[in-house]
Amino acid sequence: MKPLLIIILLICCSAVSAQSIKPPQKPLTRETFTKKDTLFVVSSSLYWSSVYADYHTTRGLREINPLMRNAQGGVSKPKYMTMVWAQYGGTLWLDHKHHSKLANFIRFAAAGMHFAAAIHNARQ
Repeated sequence: MKPLLIIILLICCSAVSAQSIKPPQKPLTRETFTKKDTLFVVSSSLYWSSVYADYHTTRGLREINPLMRNAQGGVSKPKYMTMVWAQYGGTLWLDHKHHSKLANFIRFAAAGMHFAAAIHNARQ
């Protein structure tokens, strides 16, 4: 019964997605991308690379923030990822509400804080 439901669900999803595919309105050229798009890509890339550096230098150390601790005293991955995705989701919401300068500033500032934490952790 369960495999049959999964197959039916996959068929329905593929049928819906096949109907919603539209060809691009105009070909992608260099003029298609604006400064806003470039800043979004750069700030997002810096943000996620800083998150990666911060998390991987934190492993094995004692977490100072009591909200982020696990039972052993180290960083809790689910709590850390929830915080990171909430920050990033907030900036995406700001982008959606046409406050892209503020969203980019917040991403750059958060990236700086995560890189500072990673450097601090690497020195220990």
